[in-house]
Amino acid sequence: MLQQISTASREERWNDNNVDLNTQKLRVVTTACIHYINVSDIIRIQSISNYSKLVLKNGKTVTVAKALAHFDEELAGSHFSRIHRTHLVNLYYLKNYLRGDMNRVSLSNNEVLPVSRRKNKMLQEKMKFFC
Repeated sequence: MLQQISTASREERWNDNNVDLNTQKLRVVTTACIHYINVSDIIRIQSISNYSKLVLKNGKTVTVAKALAHFDEELAGSHFSRIHRTHLVNLYYLKNYLRGDMNRVSLSNNEVLPVSRRKNKMLQEKMKFFC
């Protein structure tokens, strides 16, 4: 017996933030094409002025003309955390939390990123649930 394919409208399938509610894919528009990226494949998102660079687990990057605040809103309530004014990280890829004069995090792709003093407490609270 074949499973019935859902013919849900765009409004039912996608939330207001371009995240597919069924598959957890993020719709990202670049100058060359439209990408549908699995949210779980994003390691981090970095702010570059009014652009954002998405770093994926396969090593590829996608640069889009959206501010980091846009992705912060889209992924609110998920396993992403804003650790600095320039970085939004997927907590599932967090490897180490490094304490010191300037707190930092180490990611599974061996990148080390700074954690701002103002975001530190919130990050530690989220780490209790996702790490």
